[in-house]
Amino acid sequence: MSALLEIRDLRVEFDSQPEVARAVDGVDLDVRAGECIGIVGESGSGKSQLFHAVMGVLAEGGRATGSARLHDTELLGRPVDDLNRVRGARIAMVFQNPMTSLAPHLTIGRQIGEVLTQHRSLGASAARQRALKLLERVHIGEAAQRLSQYPHELSGGMRQRAMIAMALACEPELLIADEPTTALDVTIQAQLLELFRELRGATNLALILITHDLGAVAGLADRVAVMYAGRIVEQAGVEDLFARPRHPYTAGLLQAVPRLDTPLDRELAGIPGQPPLHRSSAPGCAFVSRCDSALARCARDDPALTFTSSGRSAVACHNPRPASST
Repeated sequence: MSALLEIRDLRVEFDSQPEVARAVDGVDLDVRAGECIGIVGESGSGKSQLFHAVMGVLAEGGRATGSARLHDTELLGRPVDDLNRVRGARIAMVFQNPMTSLAPHLTIGRQIGEVLTQHRSLGASAARQRALKLLERVHIGEAAQRLSQYPHELSGGMRQRAMIAMALACEPELLIADEPTTALDVTIQAQLLELFRELRGATNLALILITHDLGAVAGLADRVAVMYAGRIVEQAGVEDLFARPRHPYTAGLLQAVPRLDTPLDRELAGIPGQPPLHRSSAPGCAFVSRCDSALARCARDDPALTFTSSGRSAVACHNPRPASST
């Protein structure tokens, strides 16, 4: 099956002193129609910047090279007017903080309606009716009343649902959710994840879930890509990755997750050291200084992301954990 989104050798750099900061360093990734891919890694790993580049919303001073194709449409380097015809209509993104993404001076109904007016040429009345159905679809109570309210009048969970409704307005093929449950209480987090699961079940929507929450990934994703220092260091099916992580960094992340069967007096395992602020030009593996299974060559040679013989998983490590025999 051909990929819905095909990312090749994508790099993101920011002007910085004394050298250029490389936030994403040569990422390859395919996303198929209808699947959910979890993108995980510590803060600063490049997971958000990767998809900000895909959406053309990098911060000032950022530049992206490589390729990101949505079917036959190249997204990188595309003129803004052309990108605006794709964003919202075929690919949409839900950002981490809806208060910085929603316009504070416009009602929720007006903001959803503008998406429909721009991409579907609906009149004001039709756009309002469609916006109402969208709010009901994402389970916002008293939806008709919410249409006339401003973002500050909604709770955090409602604002995030309104953002999801806006993203779904034109029935995109791909939805990118960037830390959608951050700063929400656990009950609202669970409700939002259930909403994503429901939306996937009802449509052929492809979903990219960028998150620190490995529990959310375990319950929702089909595949997982683990990022460190701007690169994907491991990717695999969700069950394989959680049961048999191959990269030492992936294993460290999983060991740091609280478990119900962990004794209360046992401290959670952590990964020693700190991740680099950005990818450097130094030789060797970026994880070498934090790795407890590094070899001598790890300090010299940067490992490439190499797929297993089955082609179902890949790891960038000179000394990976054993692969599954199945």
